Amino acid sequence: MISGAKLLLTLILPLGVVAFYTGCDECICETYSAEYAVTIVDDAGDPVVGLEHSVRIVRTGQTLPALFWEERYSLISDQERHLINPYGERLRFTATDGQTMVTADYVVDVPGRCHCHVNNVSGPDTLVSD
Repeated sequence: MISGAKLLLTLILPLGVVAFYTGCDECICETYSAEYAVTIVDDAGDPVVGLEHSVRIVRTGQTLPALFWEERYSLISDQERHLINPYGERLRFTATDGQTMVTADYVVDVPGRCHCHVNNVSGPDTLVSD
């Protein structure tokens, strides 16, 4: 019978050897997902909900998914990281109710050697609706 410690070593060592011989250049991203969103408030500071919004990559004109949750409007998440330049990309956020329009520009990137998670470089967390 093989002891638990011996079995564990037997299973781990071959994986380590394979990783060593492949050069260890493969990236393994953490399982969490980075997401960025913006809150829109009125002059009194109360959240404004129910606006139609869009997020567009300025360089390409491509539109990102427009999601809304917990009084926040989506900007970008890891699911869209393959659509942007990992070294920096400008996004334009627009929201409207047909009468009022709120617009803001953001710069996002996907830093690190593996480019695993989106990062909001610049742009406001909260926008004020007129």
